[in-house]
Amino acid sequence: MIEFEVFCFFTYTDAQWQQIREVVQRELNRDADGIPDQRRVVSFANVACGRRGTLRHRIERLAAVHVTRSAVARTTPAPKARIKQLTELDKLAEALRDATDAAYATPNVDRDLIDFAKLKAAIARDIAALKQTLAAVNTSKADRNQFWNDVVTIWTDIGGERTGMAAARFLMAVSGPVFDTVRAEGGSKTAASMPTHPNSVANWLRLRDADLHASGP
Repeated sequence: MIEFEVFCFFTYTDAQWQQIREVVQRELNRDADGIPDQRRVVSFANVACGRRGTLRHRIERLAAVHVTRSAVARTTPAPKARIKQLTELDKLAEALRDATDAAYATPNVDRDLIDFAKLKAAIARDIAALKQTLAAVNTSKADRNQFWNDVVTIWTDIGGERTGMAAARFLMAVSGPVFDTVRAEGGSKTAASMPTHPNSVANWLRLRDADLHASGP
C-alpha cells in the first residue's frame, strides 16, 4: 500500500516516546527505534518529521488521524444537539401553523403556502432516526475504540499479544499523550477516555478479543 501525506500533524515529545520505547523494550525485548514501518509509505511528512519509514512515524500518523477525526466531530452537531434543534423547529412550525390558520380568515391568503402536516412528519422522522443513532452507538466512543483497535494492530505487528497486561501498557503509553491533545483542543471526553489502571484496559482488550472470536467465521 502506498500512502501520500503532506504534513506531520502529531508528534510525541522525547519523554513521551521514551515511555513507549520502555514498554516495547521491557515487554518484547526490542528497541522501538530499530523497528521499521514495514508498509510501503511514500511521504513528504516522513522527511519533514525526520522519521522516514519508522515505527514512531506509523504510530504518530495513527495518532494524527484520531486527533483530526475528533476535531471534525467537534464541528458536526451531535445527535442530542440536533434533536434539540429539530424539536424547537417543530414548535415553531406549530406556532406558524396557528398564525396561518388565523390569517386564513383574511381574503386572498394562499392556503397552500406551507404543507405543515408534511413538514411536521419530516421533523418527526428525523428525530426518530437520531434517537435510533443515539441508542445504537456512542460515536465518539466508537472513534476511540477504532483508534485503540489500530494501536493493537501495531502492537501485534511488532510481536505483541492481542490481550494481556503488556498490550494494555502499550495502549496506555501510546494513547495518553494523544488523548491529552484531544482534551486540550476541546474534544469529546469519550473520544479521549483513558482508564486510570492497566487492568481496565486489559479488560477492554479481553472483551474486544471475545467479540472478534464471536463474530468470526
